[in-house]
Amino acid sequence: MRSETEAVEIQDPPLEELKKGKSCLTYSCLSGCGCIIIPLICSLFLLNLILHSGEKRIEQLPEWFPAGLELYDSDQVEKMTLRKERLHEFLPFDLFSKNSSSKRALNLTWHNMLAKPDFILEHYIRMCERANLSVYSRTKQENTETVYFQSRDARYKGYIQVIDDPDTTHTDTVLLEMHFDPHYGHKNN
Repeated sequence: MRSETEAVEIQDPPLEELKKGKSCLTYSCLSGCGCIIIPLICSLFLLNLILHSGEKRIEQLPEWFPAGLELYDSDQVEKMTLRKERLHEFLPFDLFSKNSSSKRALNLTWHNMLAKPDFILEHYIRMCERANLSVYSRTKQENTETVYFQSRDARYKGYIQVIDDPDTTHTDTVLLEMHFDPHYGHKNN
């Protein structure tokens, strides 16, 4: 038996066929980046939602604002915002008791006040004492002076900050931020 051998010609695949298929390296890079970037974007969105949840402009002080803390030049408040921080509303399970309230933060902003910075700060230090709030720190850096305060039971915490350019005749900016936790130090039943 004699077999006839035919000439066998080995052909390379056409370049177009090689370019059509995705390489393993490209596929793994894309899926790896997707597994990192998508959860990162979701985490940033959730963090932003939690930290800035419920922020809104208000026209009058909330009912929980300390009665003895009288605002200086209250008619000139340029911006008043209230923010509620409610982490438990975004979780699929309940870590908090049903009757727990959320923490609240109040921000007040004044611009171009006629009073001197020292006068404004001294006013708020006196008002803190009147409202049973303890001033525990006072810092000064360049044109900014900040007074930190809190209540004895730590339900109220905050600061008053005065920013003043010495080249102007007015106090440039006054910021008051107060955090209120209605259940700090109380047991939930």
